[in-house]
Amino acid sequence: MDKIMDALEFLTRSAAVQDHVIKNLLQVLPLSSATAVDTRFKKAVLLRTIQSEVSNATVIETTLQVLELIEEMDRNDGVEIGELLKAAYFAATVECTVKYLALEGINGKYFEAVKRVWRGRIGNLEKSGNRSELVRDNAELTRWKNDLEAALWDAKVAKRLMNLNTRAEALQKLRAFLGEAWALMGSSFIEAAAATSNGAGELAAEQEVAAWVPELAANEEDKLVAGKAWLYYTSDGG
Repeated sequence: MDKIMDALEFLTRSAAVQDHVIKNLLQVLPLSSATAVDTRFKKAVLLRTIQSEVSNATVIETTLQVLELIEEMDRNDGVEIGELLKAAYFAATVECTVKYLALEGINGKYFEAVKRVWRGRIGNLEKSGNRSELVRDNAELTRWKNDLEAALWDAKVAKRLMNLNTRAEALQKLRAFLGEAWALMGSSFIEAAAATSNGAGELAAEQEVAAWVPELAANEEDKLVAGKAWLYYTSDGG
């Protein structure tokens, strides 16, 4: 399973590999036992999920869930929760609410977003037994929660919030977090191996991965899908 993890982390971290290629590989490769123990690979997939959303200039509630999972993984592994992660989560929660205010005013989806994100998601994190550091002792988050609730009945507060560019702020914070998170993970095994050798060594590493990635799939049809995914990556079109 080590080779599976090495290959998938390498592909997941590569901006040259499109999202659908990663999804195909995750669907056809036998990962049930490997992903249960490989926290590093799980984190790479979660970071790639956020990266995909950011590249599309979108911030959705799935992003919040992914950030919560990353925080939980880090906490369980005894890793200090960084300020950039907290800032990214906070900015994303604001954007996931305010964007509806700008579109529809206080009625409809904005009211539902306040209930879902702030009364529901944030409220549950605050009440949980293992209280998340994403919301612990966060005075700014409390202030925003009060403002977002106030916008439901105070037109001046609603207008002020609508004039903010919360999406740009959230995307900037998410990019900063991604940069730090990828850097802290360090290079993938394959990248590190290639970096310690010359160009011929890098080519040899790519050829080795190309040789066994298709063999990771469970059957001939799956091997074809995995092989095409790798060929897509190594082709000029990747």
